[in-house]
Amino acid sequence: RMQRYKALKQADLVQLMVLFPERFTEKEKQAVWQTYEPLTVHDSSLSFGVHALLAFQLGLREQAVTTAEEAEESEKPVPVKTLKAFSEWSP
Repeated sequence: RMQRYKALKQADLVQLMVLFPERFTEKEKQAVWQTYEPLTVHDSSLSFGVHALLAFQLGLREQAVTTAEEAEESEKPVPVKTLKAFSEWSP
């Protein structure tokens, strides 16, 4: 059924940008965030954490904290304490 909808379990490009931030421009990161965040259903244990980290890197502090909190509420195995530590970080 999932193939009928425009949705992603996890956006691999978001994960690549978190793992190798120096290889992408801010413009590319913003474009990927704006494209994939609305389409991602976060049905992967990695998804929330990766999206929260990219949001922090982009300076989207409120969205990053919200995404980290959603990970905690969903009981996905994500290191939420680590993600919350980024709330004090500024790009």
